[in-house]
Amino acid sequence: MVEKEFNKKVATQLGKYINLKKLLNSNQAFNEEFLNMLVTFLGQSFHTGKVLEYNEELLKDVMFEKLEDTFSELCGHGYRELEEVLDCLFAILKTHTVKNLDGLNTMIPNQLNKFYRGENEPVDLKVIFEHCC
Repeated sequence: MVEKEFNKKVATQLGKYINLKKLLNSNQAFNEEFLNMLVTFLGQSFHTGKVLEYNEELLKDVMFEKLEDTFSELCGHGYRELEEVLDCLFAILKTHTVKNLDGLNTMIPNQLNKFYRGENEPVDLKVIFEHCC
């Protein structure tokens, strides 16, 4: 049953590819426009903004600034101060653990750095989850 579904999907995708190829071959103007749009889309997808080199202290400072207002009502009022929470977070991230989690101690800080110190760069959680699962 799985093989049958797989074959059905492959046939459908091949059919779509063949139809697109026929359309591109039959209409030169559309072909050029399509390729230009594709190149533009790929360029935007792979565009990376300026992400500063990882520096734990600078990252902590930026995170503190951005999180301070959000957690002001909690931190220091029955909960730990935000600075202490951030120190603990980075101490945990530096800890080596079981083999299938190794690497997260660099991936997570790099993603945090990208998010908090980069220029509006989205964090790719898929990268993190692919490596830990």
